[in-house]
Amino acid sequence: MPMMQAIALKQDDKVRKIVTRIELTKKIGNRSGWA
Repeated sequence: MPMMQAIALKQDDKVRKIVTRIELTKKIGNRSGWA
């Protein structure tokens, strides 16, 4: 069970990083005017 939780947390962290990158890209795009 702890192993599964660790994997789930790792996946969650990966998703969060991807979402953060997308959000940053959107912000930069809006600032540049091409989004």
